[in-house]
Amino acid sequence: MLEAWDPYKDKCNTEKFTFDGTKYGSTWKEITVYRNTPKGITDPSKCPCIIFFHGSAFLFFDSAMFVGETCHLAFINNCVVYNMDYRKAPEFKCPDYIMDSYAGVKWVLEEQKGFYDPTRVALHGSSAGGHMIIGVAMEMAKRNECSQIKLMVPHIAAMSAIWLDYTPESPELNWVQQKQYNGHVDVYKMMHNDWETAFRAKDPNLFPGNMPDDLLAKVPPMYLTTAEWDHYKIDNEWLAERLKKVGKFLGIFIEPG
Repeated sequence: MLEAWDPYKDKCNTEKFTFDGTKYGSTWKEITVYRNTPKGITDPSKCPCIIFFHGSAFLFFDSAMFVGETCHLAFINNCVVYNMDYRKAPEFKCPDYIMDSYAGVKWVLEEQKGFYDPTRVALHGSSAGGHMIIGVAMEMAKRNECSQIKLMVPHIAAMSAIWLDYTPESPELNWVQQKQYNGHVDVYKMMHNDWETAFRAKDPNLFPGNMPDDLLAKVPPMYLTTAEWDHYKIDNEWLAERLKKVGKFLGIFIEPG
């Protein structure tokens, strides 16, 4: 399915970088990122910037697989897109992948000046990638850095502990969520060395959507997108209500089907 985006690779200039994430709080010394700039742009410093994190079910893929999709994203929005990598479970545990993602955003903000308009930077990620950008926002909120990001758009983000309030048989869940329940929870168990303690505490390092209200009030404005029958719809509707209470909610789009 990802090959469908390949024609857009010819519409962008793509450069690959590797940087030392330990400079920005990660333990990963070689983080890979691709920068996609639409061909024909003569002054990228005037272009908006999207920092993108791919979906992975927290287990699979890397940024190289998403070059075509992020070239499409750059082309249709006439903007510069950074396509970031992060480490995956089960080899790596919470909070490694969030800190890899935070390091990636910091690298763009600190070391890519002049390649985009710094007043128009957005974070975007799908599924596990949505988890990453919400985790990044939490880390930036801790450091009072969120003013550097103007917009966040997590798509069908998996990021909350709301699932722990239910069981696979809970009538509040639709049939898709009931079917996906055990698999989803099992993946979260793989993401933490002490998942039982993390589950009891609804640890924001594992469930960044559960960050405290004082941090949520500092995150950039957020527009959520999900789908009618996607099993993470429950996370996004729950987070929407939290964002409304702290004044960070821009809207939610629920795609039919």
